[in-house]
Amino acid sequence: MLVPSAHSLGKTHGGAGLISWWYDTRDPGVCLTTAPTKREVEDLLWSEVRLQRQVAGLDGFRGRKSPELWSGPDHYAKGFTAQKGESFQGRHHKRMLFLMDEAVGVDSIFWETTRSMFAATGEHAWVCFFNPTDTSSQAYQEWLTAGDGYPQGGWHVVQMAAKDHPNIALELAGQPPLIPGAVRLAQLHDWVKQWTTQIDPADANPTLDFEWPPGSGLWYRPGPLFEARAAGMWPSQATYSVWSNWLWNSCEKSAGEIPADSIPEIGCDVARFGDDFTDFHIQDHGVSIHHESHNGWSLDQTAGRLKQLCAKMVEHCVKKNKDFAEHLTPQQIRVKIDMDGLGAGVVDMAEGYNFVGLSGSMVLAPAALGPASGPRLNRFAFQIAA
Repeated sequence: MLVPSAHSLGKTHGGAGLISWWYDTRDPGVCLTTAPTKREVEDLLWSEVRLQRQVAGLDGFRGRKSPELWSGPDHYAKGFTAQKGESFQGRHHKRMLFLMDEAVGVDSIFWETTRSMFAATGEHAWVCFFNPTDTSSQAYQEWLTAGDGYPQGGWHVVQMAAKDHPNIALELAGQPPLIPGAVRLAQLHDWVKQWTTQIDPADANPTLDFEWPPGSGLWYRPGPLFEARAAGMWPSQATYSVWSNWLWNSCEKSAGEIPADSIPEIGCDVARFGDDFTDFHIQDHGVSIHHESHNGWSLDQTAGRLKQLCAKMVEHCVKKNKDFAEHLTPQQIRVKIDMDGLGAGVVDMAEGYNFVGLSGSMVLAPAALGPASGPRLNRFAFQIAA
C-alpha cells in the first residue's frame, strides 16, 4: 500500500500502530521498518511505538532504547536506517510486514531489497507512508505503477488530504478538534493563503481547483507546495525534477496519430555504471511506441539489441503500409545514441547500421546526423543545443 499524505495527518502515529498490531497479532511474524535517517527511525517512528505501548500497558522491547520488539528469532519487529540496503535483506518468514516511513527519502536499493523478500500472499504486507514532494524519488516511480500488477499484484493507493482530516470537518462545523497535534483549520487556512491562487469561479477546473471554505463560492488553484504538502498529491508542476507529474500524465493521455508513410527512430541511453540501466525508446512521428530497460548489459549486447529493434521497426512499417516500406531495410532505421559515457563504443559497432552518436556538449544540425537513406528519413532530424 502506498500512502501519499499531507503534513500533520498522523502518518507516524498510524505507522506505529501498525507495527504493534502486526507484532501482537502474529506469532510467528516479523515486521521490518525503515526511514531515511536514524532520527526518523528511532526518535520519531519508534518513539511513537514506545509511547503507544506504554499507554496500552504493553512491553516487548529488546533493550531500553533499541528500535526492536522481540520474543524469538521468528517473532520480532525491528527498525533500520535507510543507508545500506544490504542490512535490510535476506529475511524470509511466513508472515512479514514491511513498513517505510518518509518513503520519498528511502533509496531505491531498499525498495529492491524489500521486493526480494516480499511475497504477494495474504500473509505479507508492505506499507509506505510519505509526503509526495519529490517526483525524482523511487516512491514516485512506484506510484506510477499502481494498478499495473507490480509488484506482484500492484500497489493499492490511499491518499490522505488535509481537508479530509476529522479535525477539519469538526472545526468547520464549529466543534472542537478530535486529535491533538494533528492538522488544524487555522493551519489549513494558512496553507491556502500561502500556496494557492484565488481564481474566478468561471475559470475553475473541478479536477484541479477547489472551493474553500466549502460553500463559500471562493475558488483556488493549488500550487505545487499545496498539492504535495496539503493535498497529498504529487505536484503538477516540477519542483525537484525535470518532468512534472502533470506534463507526464498529459503525454500519457495524448492520442497521437502515426502516418502510414512515417519511419520510426530509436533512441538509446547506454548505462555508465553497474547499477545504471541501458534504456531504449522508439518514437514514430512523435508518438512513443516502445520502451525497454536493461541492467548489466555489455556494449555488444546493447548494439545487438538495437539491430534487432531496427528489424522490428521494418516489420512495423510494413504493417502500416506495405507498398511504402517495400524497399526499407533495418540498416536505414535511424538509431540515436547518447555518447556522453559509453555510447561511443556502441556507435563503433554499427557495422552498416545507421547508428548516430549524439552528445549534450555539442550542437548538431540535421546534416550532421549522418546521411539520410530511405524515404522521408529526414523527417525527424533535429538539433540538440548544448
